[in-house]
Amino acid sequence: MPKHRWHPMLDTQPALVRQAIADKREPWYSAWVYFRDGRLKSALTKTPNVYAGGNVPALTTYTQLDTDGHLARNLAIGYSLTGDVKYAIKALSFIEAWAMRNKPVPFKATGGLDYQGGYHQSYGYFSFAFAYDLIRDSGAAIAGDWAWMGAWLRAAADALATYQDHWATKLPKAGARIKYTWCDLTEDARDYHLGRDTSICTLAAELACAVASRYSSHIQTLFDPVYPMNVPAILHAACAPDNQGDGVLDRVPNVQINAGLTGGSGAGGQAYMSYVIRMAALVAEMSNGLGMVAQQQLLDLLESFTYLSRFCSPDLVKPPCPGDIMPWADFLARMQIGEHLFGGFEAAVGGGQASPRTFYDIQYLGPVTLVQPGL
Repeated sequence: MPKHRWHPMLDTQPALVRQAIADKREPWYSAWVYFRDGRLKSALTKTPNVYAGGNVPALTTYTQLDTDGHLARNLAIGYSLTGDVKYAIKALSFIEAWAMRNKPVPFKATGGLDYQGGYHQSYGYFSFAFAYDLIRDSGAAIAGDWAWMGAWLRAAADALATYQDHWATKLPKAGARIKYTWCDLTEDARDYHLGRDTSICTLAAELACAVASRYSSHIQTLFDPVYPMNVPAILHAACAPDNQGDGVLDRVPNVQINAGLTGGSGAGGQAYMSYVIRMAALVAEMSNGLGMVAQQQLLDLLESFTYLSRFCSPDLVKPPCPGDIMPWADFLARMQIGEHLFGGFEAAVGGGQASPRTFYDIQYLGPVTLVQPGL
């Protein structure tokens, strides 16, 4: 197991990456060029495409939120890495447009459709919160502007919470088991429902919106052990291995129920687990910055990264799930998060089939700064 050395990416990380880019050190410089030419140049030419919200739209309109959120995020990362205010001003134009014209969709507006809303809104609102946090000190807007845009992020946190409240009503009783879809093994049913993508993705966005907007009371609720969908419970359920003593699979993270199935993209169970663990890492990163994450949760996350590293190392282990196809670029990029947080995953990151310069998202260029003090 890699040595546990937790590395919160706080205020020093943007400065370190900026200096690496200025010095043209690899892999940061090539990642920056890839990001600048492949993402930022086009983002500077885009205009907001706002969905008004307030009720359940077609899934295609969630794409508007996702797309514009990603544009704002990428532009804000560009500002963070260069200090060039043109990126902050352009990111601000997206945040302002959405804050002025968008109303987040709560669960009650879905007509009882479980997957409408929270999960599909999470990507966009997380990205907007990330962008807001990165450019807040840029001088691109006055204090009053940040206040009303922050109120929009608080409304998003409140709306996302309604989906978590709904999932809380569906949690199985402690001790319940469910069967894997691909073999005769079973896993903890409560952990599956707490730790799956619908919960962890929504939580990541909800917490990000609350942290970026200094929504202290909301953050306190998310860490309240009485609340069923609290942060420590979801992190543990997403990451803690489900020990059954079955030999090969006795350290599989809990969110393994869909393993072995191939989706439309050809991605199977390992891809799903790495996707969930990535979201868990973001939640843990924010929680750690708030001083509200326990050592056991970090060790659970480390153990999940350790398990997943078996499948992208030079001594590649064949996935145990039938039909599991590995999307290397995504998988190795997610393992880079493990390297940033804990160290010891250099071989796994460097032993795959994807070029490090393409890891432009959170790994080399996206410092997580959603860790405002004093909440």
